[in-house]
Amino acid sequence: MLPILPKHLADRACKLSLLGTILSSGYSLYSTYGKPRELNMHAIQSWLQSVLGAKDFIHLMFSLLLVTSQLHLKIAALPVFCRALYHVARFLRRNFSRSSFYRGYLEEPCLWVETNNTTLSLLSSNAELALGFLLIISLFSGGATSCRHSCTGTCFSNASSLTGRFSWLARLLLFMC
Repeated sequence: MLPILPKHLADRACKLSLLGTILSSGYSLYSTYGKPRELNMHAIQSWLQSVLGAKDFIHLMFSLLLVTSQLHLKIAALPVFCRALYHVARFLRRNFSRSSFYRGYLEEPCLWVETNNTTLSLLSSNAELALGFLLIISLFSGGATSCRHSCTGTCFSNASSLTGRFSWLARLLLFMC
């Protein structure tokens, strides 16, 4: 995702962006829904039913899953990047529309981001689908859970550890990452 940086810095930047998404989504959920009124099962269940449909909850679970994973998938930062790009463009357009710097340099890119929000969400959805396939393949492969280093952006130790049926799909998805 960040080709200019060395591999260990790019992995750390990816993890930190996911941690930032966890914090911002958690704060957004807390400020919108608060915490459960009481700590009994019925109150927690009704609170969870209202929270489960929120977009921030989905981003929170997505980021939690990928931060705690031992796989180093740089494509995981793509949905986070698309969401952040949309929010930054909306913030700049709302708060700095009278600035000459904004009008000169940032108005057209921000307008493009806001008008092509569907394209960004499709890109984000495709990246999430690819991640889902990679996580399913890593579940069926034995080498992905015990590896501690990152080679080619993921944590597969070698291609022969993958099961025969999924090796071509894994190689294709790894090539896309």
